[in-house]
Amino acid sequence: MSMVVVALLMTMPPLVVIFSGRIGDQAMWIKTAVDGIRGESCHSRYESAAYRRNAGRRPSEHLVSKLRRHEDLQRRCGPVTAAYSAALEQLKSGKSPAEASPEACRYLVSISYRGLGNRILAAASAFLYAMLTDRVLLVDPSHEMGDLFCEPFPGTTWLLPPGFPLVGYQGFYLHTAERYGKMRENRVLIPDAPGSGGEAAAAAALPAFAYIHLDYNQTDYDKLFFCDEDQRLLSSIQWLVMRTDSYIVPGLFLVDAFQDELAALFPERDAVFHHLGRYLFHPTNNVWGLVTRYYRGHLAWARRRVGIQVRVSSWEWESPEILKTITACTQDEGLLPRVLDDTDQEPPATAATAPRRGLKTSAVVITSLKSWYYEKMKGMYWERATETGEVVVFDQPSHEEQQMYGVRAHERKAWAEMYLLSTTDMLVTTGTSTFGYVAQGLGGLTPWVLPRREVNGTAPPCRRDMSMEPCFHVAPLYDCKRWEDAGKIVPHVRHCHDMPAGLKLVDRTEWGKKLGGVAGGGGGGAAVRVVGVVCVMAVPLFVLLVLGGWASASTVWQSAARLTAVTAGFTNASKPSATGDAATGADELFGGLLAAGGFDHGACLSRHESPRYYKRSPFSPSPYLLQKLRDYEARHRRCSPGTPGYAKSVEQLRSGHSSEVMECNYLVGLPYNSLGNRMLSLVASFLYALLTDRVFLVHFPDDFADHFCEPFPGGETTTWVLPPDFPVADLWRLGVHSNQSYGNLLAAKKITGDPARETPVSVPPYVYLHLAHDLRGDDERFYCNDDQLVLAKVNWLLLQSDLYFVPSLYAIPEFQDELRWMFPAKESVTHLLARYLLHPSNSVWGMVMRYHHSYLAPAAEMIGVQIRMFSWASIPVDDMYKQVMACSSQERILPDTDGGDAPAPARTNASAETTAILVTSLQAEYYERLKGKYYEHAAATASGGGRWVGVFQPSHEEKQEMGKRAHNQKALAEIYLLSFADVLLTSGMSTFGYMSSALAGLRPAMLLTAFNHKVPRTPCVRAVSMEPCFHKPPPAATCQGKLAVSENVTRHIKRCEDLAGGIKLFD
Repeated sequence: MSMVVVALLMTMPPLVVIFSGRIGDQAMWIKTAVDGIRGESCHSRYESAAYRRNAGRRPSEHLVSKLRRHEDLQRRCGPVTAAYSAALEQLKSGKSPAEASPEACRYLVSISYRGLGNRILAAASAFLYAMLTDRVLLVDPSHEMGDLFCEPFPGTTWLLPPGFPLVGYQGFYLHTAERYGKMRENRVLIPDAPGSGGEAAAAAALPAFAYIHLDYNQTDYDKLFFCDEDQRLLSSIQWLVMRTDSYIVPGLFLVDAFQDELAALFPERDAVFHHLGRYLFHPTNNVWGLVTRYYRGHLAWARRRVGIQVRVSSWEWESPEILKTITACTQDEGLLPRVLDDTDQEPPATAATAPRRGLKTSAVVITSLKSWYYEKMKGMYWERATETGEVVVFDQPSHEEQQMYGVRAHERKAWAEMYLLSTTDMLVTTGTSTFGYVAQGLGGLTPWVLPRREVNGTAPPCRRDMSMEPCFHVAPLYDCKRWEDAGKIVPHVRHCHDMPAGLKLVDRTEWGKKLGGVAGGGGGGAAVRVVGVVCVMAVPLFVLLVLGGWASASTVWQSAARLTAVTAGFTNASKPSATGDAATGADELFGGLLAAGGFDHGACLSRHESPRYYKRSPFSPSPYLLQKLRDYEARHRRCSPGTPGYAKSVEQLRSGHSSEVMECNYLVGLPYNSLGNRMLSLVASFLYALLTDRVFLVHFPDDFADHFCEPFPGGETTTWVLPPDFPVADLWRLGVHSNQSYGNLLAAKKITGDPARETPVSVPPYVYLHLAHDLRGDDERFYCNDDQLVLAKVNWLLLQSDLYFVPSLYAIPEFQDELRWMFPAKESVTHLLARYLLHPSNSVWGMVMRYHHSYLAPAAEMIGVQIRMFSWASIPVDDMYKQVMACSSQERILPDTDGGDAPAPARTNASAETTAILVTSLQAEYYERLKGKYYEHAAATASGGGRWVGVFQPSHEEKQEMGKRAHNQKALAEIYLLSFADVLLTSGMSTFGYMSSALAGLRPAMLLTAFNHKVPRTPCVRAVSMEPCFHKPPPAATCQGKLAVSENVTRHIKRCEDLAGGIKLFD
């Protein structure tokens, strides 16, 4: 114990050095508001440091001092003070004071207009001008300024109070008589020449106020604002009203009178907005809630965070060229890894083992009005592995489709997303976008800039900007005296890359360096020195650990882990999940269900790795089932394609007649319809093969290829794939009208159905079994015991089905004992057989693993929501969403929200709840609504601690495309992702949902189907069994005088909850 204490004491100095570097600058800003601003009213002011790895540039002592003095000025002269009241009276008089008193207060009113990025840049510009000229800054409160930003000044407000005498000030424009440029043009105001005593002269008495027009259509006379002599004149006017939507700061650096002061305030010229933005703009609590909830759910765990801001106008179509530019930029510049193309072979262990090998994980946050670019980028990195094996996560907080000025919810999201971009490590922005300018400045990030329009084939996809400063778009082209290029007057003001006519601030020392590495703060030399000091101070600790034994060392690291939690998780290691270590206790063979040998591990990763990801395995296989499976595997090795037994049976099949009893009998599965139907058909057909001692082979059409691994041991020579040279041609043409179907053979009297009359030589060499949804009367004879005895004499059975017909097998006396011995728990049939038979191929498993580790693994709880709306039972999206939420409330599935805007806790809480909601649907609307719900509102918890909820959807194909392999592979990946859930909400009658819940070992809550397009009164029911429903069981017809299966035949079969005409197994 003493060694641990000593070690921790020796560790504290380097930790202090490390964390003081992170929080020191933040503390400098925070002490701004020790008096006058309560922490509860603005969480972001005190918590934001915990969300940024880039501590930012250190403000100069002169800037800090200047800010303190300006705060005093705002308190002394701001609203509700005697000085403010006196200034208002003077303004009402229509004249400036005859003699300016040293104690008189002067004011700058900043008009808020246009987009949020413009308003932020304008407010920062106005604030700097107010500081330089000792004016009180008052901001026009319109456009939600008070709802978006905390008060920046302690003990007062920066919002212009109601009742301002200039009633129409928001409408001031070119026509306004008091416009400064207009008064200068009309010689109403004439500045004194330099050296004439510094007092402004005027043709008449100075006006009570002047309107500064710096909008895009400013005249040359308006641009005189950036001239020294005009600044002397303006200093004599008590009230100024400024309109600009630009970042005019570079223009202020051209004013000789301001240059010395600006140099003292900002020794690093490229950090002006960085300092002003972090001082002024703190999100209000409702916006901060959006930021923290999203950050905790999507960014906090990542080792590297990349922001991509795509600015496209609402009228612009989705552009593959822009997408290509984004991809090339991020990959060429090393921000994101490249993905393997279609010709590359995926590394055999990359997808599953990358997170466990400790490779880098990147979280990419995309902000855009449109979702198309996010969907394409996410799909690219989900469907293909990266060259490095790196896990890359994409997400987009919102996509509003069009910019909505003045809409509160829209503005809140925009501000939250700017702030989220500023928390990233690397940033890609769109040229000329003020949204991007704000994010890069707040984050202290020098971005890679995308061109605003598609680039030609020779231009680079993006370029690193010369500084993190915003660009002044409508800057004066020339200086006031010599008419020289404004971008060449002073070394730290240069023309912008993204707007060549604009101006921006650069730091000459930084600009001259070769750009590279992570963008961010300065002080590289200081960082090196800090690292050196930390290393020296940490040496004694490591000596103590080595000499003191590993037991003590582990205790120290446990304490360090707790310290990391206290510091908001700055290490950002992913939560350990499904690592595959022995400590997880995962049974790789499912209790002996899977054979221990006979497989190439690398050829089918899912077989060996899937047990680590399932949350539940409620049923152990019975000894009889295990023996039955091992016997089957031996039979399959003996009779599979390529063996003498197979060759002999095929030879008889080619002959067209049965001549002798074969050693090997076969069942050829012909699954069809949607993927869920095919999977259920495979499970049911395999069980039938087990019951009848047949070898199970499957016909895989092209759209169903590369979905599943070989399920049976035996090496490369053992396969369940039906060879392409199978003698029966055009298997896809088989159907209810086929002459060789069992029903049609009975009708044509080519087979009697009487086991006493039929022999292995009298029956046809093959019989087609049509057990699909459109089967007819004689086809249903399949479920009769005597007919099964006849079919047992046929060498080849070709079975086509899109149904789970297992419940009806239980009614056949020939099979009842076998089924009872194999499955003592009746609802375990699909659960066990699917986990035995169906293992995703490496390409599909790669998709499963990439998505799981990218989006779901960090969560402590995973909820699966599968929504399937059938065309024949469709209802409006609003009604379906309400049904989902009603079901969730009834069954207590999804986390409740508090209905407010509370932010997430600033500090990481070891007991905090983390929930991932996985939505699978052909449509995106349900995902968007759920995501918005938990983004805009905090999740409620019983414990009162923090709860972070992330909502994810791998794909939304909009329509089912059963004939496309890529579509089916995505569907299979999503079925398996759902099967890793702790809780499931599925759609009734959906075979997709049936397979997910059976693989998961869960009884889901099932949404009831809207028959006749009517919303069901009861939103959902809890399944009494995880077994699928057999949608079309045979009716209560006769099997040669005996009743066929019905719900009363066995006590283990009942009517389905989701389909009254269906039956299912239950215990």
